[in-house]
Amino acid sequence: ADVFRQLTKVTEEALHKFLDNFPASGTRKFIRFITMNYSTKMPKISDDLIRELAKQAQLDTAFKAQITHIVKPIEGDGHHINEQAYKAKMASLELLAKVKKALRAKTFKPGTRFSITLEMHLLQK
Repeated sequence: ADVFRQLTKVTEEALHKFLDNFPASGTRKFIRFITMNYSTKMPKISDDLIRELAKQAQLDTAFKAQITHIVKPIEGDGHHINEQAYKAKMASLELLAKVKKALRAKTFKPGTRFSITLEMHLLQK
């Protein structure tokens, strides 16, 4: 969420710098009007919007496939490894949420490794 907050802040600052340095005064005022950026003092972006943006950015959608179809990962390269890790994470998000919830509720004790934590939980049953 902090990454998206920082990204939106940098984007807003870049837009203001672009508009401040725009050579044609009339055009600059028109762009400010249509983008509703009258000053550098902008309302804060809500945390709910940032969380929703982060969630939507992680989804494996048709749009993501459309914009990434040019990238051809080669078995073993960095992009391929990252893509496989991303897909594994997305496949296990529901299970991960259950584990986090159980840890918060102290249903089972955390171990130094996930396998140890899981074994400890299974032994307690």
